[in-house]
Amino acid sequence: MIIWSGWGGLVALITFLCALTTEWLVEMQTKDRDYFQREGWPFMVAMLVAAIIVWPLSKYLNRKNEPRELIDPQSGERVIVESGGGNSLFFIPMEYWSYILALIGVGSYLWHLKGS
Repeated sequence: MIIWSGWGGLVALITFLCALTTEWLVEMQTKDRDYFQREGWPFMVAMLVAAIIVWPLSKYLNRKNEPRELIDPQSGERVIVESGGGNSLFFIPMEYWSYILALIGVGSYLWHLKGS
């Protein structure tokens, strides 16, 4: 089950689309249907591209709006309301996912090299 809040689900969608596009492009270039699965670098590239897309998008979506001062009409009490942010996937804010995706990409490539 995927858990997200706000626009956090975009991280999963972007990651999936980057991996799918990279696999398609690699298969088109190499004419080898198993190249993406056999070699480690295409997956790393897909994760790094996803990280590059997610980081500025998350900064834009998680920006804080100007605080607003509201006055309660009954009590006259002033309240400051801040809005914005709150976009996360698996309880991790979107902006951290760019680092996680980059680590997954590089880690999987190093793991692949170790197994070769």
